[in-house]
Amino acid sequence: MTNIDSRERLSVKSSPYSNYDLVIILAGLLVLGVWLGIKMYNKSQQLSDVLEFGVIYLFALLFVGAIYYRIYTNLKEVTLSGSALEISDLKATIEVPLRDIESVSGGQFPRSGIIWIHLKKQTKFGRSIPFLGEQGPPVGLSEHPTATRLKILIEKHGL
Repeated sequence: MTNIDSRERLSVKSSPYSNYDLVIILAGLLVLGVWLGIKMYNKSQQLSDVLEFGVIYLFALLFVGAIYYRIYTNLKEVTLSGSALEISDLKATIEVPLRDIESVSGGQFPRSGIIWIHLKKQTKFGRSIPFLGEQGPPVGLSEHPTATRLKILIEKHGL
C-alpha cells in the first residue's frame, strides 16, 4: 500500500529526451552522413552516387528527427505529492489533484514506457500529459506498472 502523504517521483528523474539531445543527435548523424558521403565519393568518384545517397540520408534524418521530436520532447516530470500530482516541464510546475484526472493510459507505441495522464480540465500543459514511467517498460503486452498504480490511486482518492 502506498503512503499517500509522501512525495514520490513517478517519472524518470530528468527525461533523457530533450530538445538539446535532439540537436546533438541530429548533428552527429549529419556529420556521419557527410563522412559517409566523402568516403563514398573517394571510392566511386561519381558525384551522382553521393548526391543520391545524400538526398536519401537527409530525408531519413528529417523523418527520424520529426518522430523523435513529436514523441519525446513533450515528456513531463511527474511526482506524486499527497493527493495530487506535481507536473513539470523544467520551466513551470503545476499541481493537479487526483480527482481532476479523467484517465491514465499507456503510450502510442507498445513497450515505449510512455504514460498519458488525461485530465478533466485544460491546464498550462494541455489536457493530455505524457511522461516516461519510472519503473521501466512493461513486460510483454501488459500495462506499465506505474499506469496501473496511478489508476488505483485515482480510484481510491479521485472521488
